[in-house]
Amino acid sequence: MFRTRALVSALAVVVVLFGAAGAVSAENTDPGTETTESAAVAQQDLVEVEVVVEDRSGRTLSDIEVVAEWDNGTSTDTTTSSGRVLLDVPRDTEVEFTVNDTDGEFVRNRQPVTRTASEIDGVLRIEMAPRGQAQFSVVDSEGMPVNDARIRLFQGQNTVVDVAFTGPDGTAEISGVEQRNYTVDVLRSGFITAEESVNVNSSSVSETIELERSRVNVEFAVFDDYFQEPRPLEGAQITINSDESTRQIQTEENGRTEGILRVNTQYEVSVSLDGYLNTSETLNLGEEPASLTLTTQRVPSISINQLQDAIVVGQPTQVTITNAYGDPVEGVTVGLNGETVGETNGQGQVVFNITQAGENTITASYRGLTDSVTLQGVDANQGDGTDGEDGTDGEDGTDGEDGTDGEDGTDGDGTDGTDSDGADGTDGNGSEGGDAIGPGFGLFAALGALIAVALLGVRRRSA
Repeated sequence: MFRTRALVSALAVVVVLFGAAGAVSAENTDPGTETTESAAVAQQDLVEVEVVVEDRSGRTLSDIEVVAEWDNGTSTDTTTSSGRVLLDVPRDTEVEFTVNDTDGEFVRNRQPVTRTASEIDGVLRIEMAPRGQAQFSVVDSEGMPVNDARIRLFQGQNTVVDVAFTGPDGTAEISGVEQRNYTVDVLRSGFITAEESVNVNSSSVSETIELERSRVNVEFAVFDDYFQEPRPLEGAQITINSDESTRQIQTEENGRTEGILRVNTQYEVSVSLDGYLNTSETLNLGEEPASLTLTTQRVPSISINQLQDAIVVGQPTQVTITNAYGDPVEGVTVGLNGETVGETNGQGQVVFNITQAGENTITASYRGLTDSVTLQGVDANQGDGTDGEDGTDGEDGTDGEDGTDGEDGTDGDGTDGTDSDGADGTDGNGSEGGDAIGPGFGLFAALGALIAVALLGVRRRSA
């Protein structure tokens, strides 16, 4: 019985170990299989392309380096004595082929040659030509060298093969190009463009090119385009800058002016006028007369226009906010003494009450623009015989209101002749008892007294 159990246990251990080994084996073989399959797929995506390098006569060229480049890949080899090379490239991906003669004897202007493998019908042929060089000398009509002239070498109508600029001695060199016929244009500010044909038929050729100076007329106009029909601006200063000079001119009444400028020159033209924004434009002047119109507007601003300079406290007032052209501005935030009181309507207006006596500050704010004014608030209860106004403190014999600062004719309307802010009937409306003339009766009492005196005199004479 014991032996049987031991045998069964041993068999179970063997089965478990065999299963684990199988699992490990499966894990180790699957990645290898996938790697092999991936490599096979990658190998199938590449195709072999034959490249032949030759000169214009069809003679094959040996020892030419051929490079094939595509996204995330490259392949390079050198042509054999038969001028051939085999390269592995992707089937349906664009590949750029470039050729290079390490000995420098042959060159190709138009690089690279772009193809997909499926576009190549058996063999890709790439042509090279003997290396050439051209020396240029650029002079003006007096034979003087022209510095900084741009020389462009064209193959065909539009393909620029190389570009060079002359030095202080007026010369420039273009090397490493195919020996063939080219078109050359020479451009220099202040000169008419020259165009010539050049035959680079050897390792080095020399050409002299003459340039002619020229200027053309340019008309400038400056307008204020705030208005539906832009208006001309008189007296605007126009500054014309180039790499070699600066000049200034002013517009006339019609907003226009003229200048004579060098041809084939780039100018930066700016305009300035008091009260207006500075503006500028680039003028690329060719060889024909030209015109340039510049527009500007007044410097942005807002202004508070008030109906009065003073108003009774508690009464409403209205302000109108206008822009630099005097037109109303809607949506302006208006404040009074630091507190917002409203926004302007479509007519640029807002109405609010003045809440305090004395100086009030009104502010306006709109898109970074501000303005402020002051408005005097007047207290309606001030100014009627109080403390220095209309019979106060020594005027009209009062020291309070309505000539009172006491009762029963004391210290007030000059009654009892006592201390009416002055002595002996002075500095008030009269004092010293019965000689005092009360307010509202002084003129009639005086006239009555004069009439009585006159009648008495007549009676005495009659008697």
